[in-house]
Amino acid sequence: GIIASIILFGCLIASAYNPKPWAGAAAVGAFALFHGHAHGVEMQDGNLGFWYAAGFVLATGLLHLAGIALYKALEWRRLQAQVRWIGVAISLAGVGLVFV
Repeated sequence: GIIASIILFGCLIASAYNPKPWAGAAAVGAFALFHGHAHGVEMQDGNLGFWYAAGFVLATGLLHLAGIALYKALEWRRLQAQVRWIGVAISLAGVGLVFV
């Protein structure tokens, strides 16, 4: 599920597909379950589990903010073609993960 989400979202970025908000939210939510489950399985019990989860949530939020900032910077400079190439790179990275 994680690799499929990387490939799919990369393809959506590369194609500049703009889904309806409910469809995008449903796809993000479904793939978030795969990502969350994978990281939740790694979490330890007790106090260390809390700190793992807190760090994970903070890191995830910062990564999302960095991605949004990069997109906005490229959009502001009218570099939509670069955004699409980043989508291609994301999809190829997902395909590469299949072989790891």
